[in-house]
Order: sequence, then C-alpha cells, then structure tokens
Amino acid sequence: MTRKNTKKNSSSNKEISALKKKIFAFLKKPDYKPASQEKLFSLCGISSQHRNAAIDAITELLTEGSIEIKNKKISLPTGKKSNNVTGSISVHPRGFGFVTPESKYNIDGDVFIPKPFMNGAIDKDVVEIEIVSKKFSDKGPEGVVKEIIERTRKTILGVIFDKENEVFLAYSHILKESKIVHVKPFTKTPLKLGDIVILKVQDWSSYPRKLTADVVNILSHIKKPSSDIETALVEYGLSDTFPQGVIKEAEKFPKEPKKEDLEDRFDLTKEETFTIDPDTASIVGEELPEKLIEIDSDIYGINTKFVEDCYPSEDGTTNRNLKSDLTKREKSRLKTIFNDIAYTRFIENEQEEPQID
Repeated sequence: MTRKNTKKNSSSNKEISALKKKIFAFLKKPDYKPASQEKLFSLCGISSQHRNAAIDAITELLTEGSIEIKNKKISLPTGKKSNNVTGSISVHPRGFGFVTPESKYNIDGDVFIPKPFMNGAIDKDVVEIEIVSKKFSDKGPEGVVKEIIERTRKTILGVIFDKENEVFLAYSHILKESKIVHVKPFTKTPLKLGDIVILKVQDWSSYPRKLTADVVNILSHIKKPSSDIETALVEYGLSDTFPQGVIKEAEKFPKEPKKEDLEDRFDLTKEETFTIDPDTASIVGEELPEKLIEIDSDIYGINTKFVEDCYPSEDGTTNRNLKSDLTKREKSRLKTIFNDIAYTRFIENEQEEPQID
C-alpha cells in the first residue's frame, strides 16, 4: 500500500515539475503581460485535467520566489529581471528602434528593438527594456520595451486637419501608433486648416487610445514650402548649427568648382527637370500606423470602406489593427489617403486660408 502511494506521488511530482517549467518559460516570454491564474493556465494550454497540479506548481514557484502575484496577476518578480536595463531610445522612421543603455550597465553598443516590441515608445523616450537575445547580429542584441519611464520629448509637431465640436484634430508624424492628436483651441491666434503647430502633451497616460495637447506656437503652414527645413529641425530635434570642426573642414574647399571637376559633365542647371514615381513608390518616414481606434466616415469619406477593410476590428473592441498581408498597392493607397487627410484634403483652395471659428 505504501509502495503504491509512493509511485503515485512520484508521478504527481513529475507532473508538477513539468508544469513549473512550462509556466516559468511562458512568463519569460518578451510579450507576456501579467495575467490572472486562470488566464495564465489558458494561455499555457493547461487543461482542467491538470489544473490541480498546475495550482501546486504555482504554489511552489511562489514559495521559491520565482514568481510574484500582484493585484491577483502573476508575473516574474520585479527584482529578478536581471536582463532589464534602462536607456534612451532612438526610433527609425520605419518603426523599429535602438536603445542606448545607461553607462552603469557596461553594455557595449545599442540594443535593437524590433517594431512589434516598441510598445508605444517614441523617439527620445527613456525606457526600461528586457534584453531577450544577447546573440550579436548586425543589429546587436535584441530587446523589448517593458516600460516607458519618461517622455523626454516636451513637444511634438502636428498639422491641423479637422475640427470636432470645440476640439481640433492634428496629424503628428512622430507618433508611431495612433497619429491623431486632439488639440485644444489656441487663444492667441485662431487656428486654420493646414497650420503646422508645436504641441505640448500634458498627459501621455491615455496614449495611444487618445492623446490631447495644447498649442505652444503656430510654426508655419503646409502651403509654405520655404519653412520645410525649419519644420524638420523642430520635428526631429535637429541642430541648425554645425560643429566648429566641420565648419573648418568645409572652409578648406573652394567656393567654385575647378575646371577639371567640370570635365565630361553636362550642365543641366538651367533645364527644368522632374521625376516620375510609380504609384507603389515608398517614401522613407511614411510608415502606416499599426492601429486605428475608430474610423470616422466624415473624415475618410468614400475611402471609409477601404480603410475599414485594411484595419479590421478586434472581436468585442473598437481597436483596429493593420492587416499584415496588404499588397504594395493597398499600402500605397492608404498612405495617399492619410496624407490627403493630414495635409491637403481639408484645405479649400490655394488662394484663401479660411479660419475655423
């Protein structure tokens, strides 16, 4: 009788041990978010037949200090995330990023963050990341953004394209998920469609669901191409001056080209030239937003159905995610639609600049 019980306990212990490994491995996944016990069992594919053993596995993991439970949700202990580091993130126009770890971590080089693991981070944020792969490739070690510690960017640039009741809507290219910003009326000067404005975000907590900002200054208007350089400097936080070393090096070059430099060259400076791009051409920095919260037919007009098809809604929610299998032509059409909305669709004519009262 005793021998029979021992055999049964041994089998149970093996089951618990296997479930501990399975659960712990799942918690270490970079995209795992703290979940309740029942939700975790479901995510791990643990059937009701093994539920009691899974509960024992959770109990043992808790006793060992391998996991913790906060607000009835299970996760790895905060203090044991040895692969977590903090640093400043630089975001590429195509959506991925590189984090420069703080010097105290003694990590040589940047950590590459793939686009799916940016988790709402924008350029120059201070973030906490988990390094999930220390194997170096051309891009270096890889990680996932776990938390946004500080939004160091105090202002963002936006283009006014519409108004809903007393709130203006602006399109901000620097944002990586929802690019629409709700803008409060500017008290100094009435806003106009097409105004390029500097916006100050007071609270990032609701992003990307909704982002509200105040106008700091009206920088320019989209019909004034002469301000493109100034706009780019503000939008990307670039310096408008060169280091002295660069200036001294440039001064070594003559102001006019030498005769030998012009040999075998055809002078086209007085000719009118232009380029023709195919409708599938892609412009760097015009990446599509990954999510849309809602699709308003008043904004998208005849394109509403097409945009809805490209951003199918999640079951039971208003969130819409970009389809992963769009053709180049569909992507190109989407970019055209978004650009028209943000920059030209609501500008009534080239002569007048109507104000929105």
